[in-house]
Formats: sequence, C-alpha cells, structure tokens
Amino acid sequence: MLEKKLGQEIISFAYPYGDFNQRVVRAVKKSGYRTARSCRGGSWQDLEYPYALKTTQVLNGLSQFEKLFPPK
Repeated sequence: MLEKKLGQEIISFAYPYGDFNQRVVRAVKKSGYRTARSCRGGSWQDLEYPYALKTTQVLNGLSQFEKLFPPK
C-alpha cells in the first residue's frame, strides 16, 4: 500500500522496537526487503549482513541529533 501511494519501491524495513531474531529476518527477506535496521547503536555496519543495520536513536528532536553529529 505504501509503495502504491508513494510511487516507489520500499527496500528497507525497521524492526518494531528494534527487536528481531533469525525467524523475523527470514520473514523480512521473504517479503522482499533488501535491508533492515534495528535500534542497536553504533556506526560500524557489517555490509555482509544488511538485515541488522545499526542506527543512532534520537528521541529529542533535531537538537539532540546535532549534538551527536555536529555540522562540519
């Protein structure tokens, strides 16, 4: 439904609450997603395993994000 409304393919999935296991990963792959992200923090990504991409969780808006990643 989202793809139809947006007019483009959605290739990435976000695990609800960042929680996943191998069963969930298999379902995400079977659904056609090419990547998925969790709430596991960190900046290093294992590109050999695109179904456990890490992220930086920002809860308090753009000001918190700018503190974590100041503009250059």
